[in-house]
Amino acid sequence: AHHFKGNDHTELNGMVIFRWLPFPWDKILNTSFAFGPGLSLASEIPKYEDAHFTRTSQVLAYILWEAEFYHPGFSSLRLVGRLHHRSGAYGTFNGVYAGSNYAGVGLKYAF
Repeated sequence: AHHFKGNDHTELNGMVIFRWLPFPWDKILNTSFAFGPGLSLASEIPKYEDAHFTRTSQVLAYILWEAEFYHPGFSSLRLVGRLHHRSGAYGTFNGVYAGSNYAGVGLKYAF
């Protein structure tokens, strides 16, 4: 991921994703939720974290939360909302006790 508007750094995130499906209403609106813990490696200390936290690090814990929705008749086009979270996991990573969140919304096209 590449960050813009004040951060301007690149981030590589590796995670294992657990997806919860199906839901009882999937015939009307197909839904899935995902959770993914892992690691985040930033190309440099993110400016937001450096400005707002006493201590941060290029390598931190990472968590992804995702919600995906699509109409069963248009399964190729999907609406996706994601929350990316970087943190020191209560001091586990380099004594960092802070974190940052980034939210995103987008369209996904399945081939």
